[in-house]
Amino acid sequence: MCAILDKTLEPGHRSVIVYTKDYVYCLLSSEDLETWTEAVFEFPNTFSKKEIKASIALANLIEELTQGLPGYFSELPVVKDPGEVNKVKSMITG
Repeated sequence: MCAILDKTLEPGHRSVIVYTKDYVYCLLSSEDLETWTEAVFEFPNTFSKKEIKASIALANLIEELTQGLPGYFSELPVVKDPGEVNKVKSMITG
């Protein structure tokens, strides 16, 4: 997992890293952005990695942000239900 995290710092790659006390989730792009490496490290020592298409990477990231993280953070700034859409709209309209 550390080697993948190191690659996120290299030029030419895009990445997203999500971490909690229980796991680290990383998406790392290929240079052409067509395929992504999805890597998950679950504490204390479980690791998985797979190569996926860009469209699947996006879908998995959306799922992680909307389904995984809200259980860890009460104030995650991501709309999690339809009622929150109105909250965001009121921020815009005042």
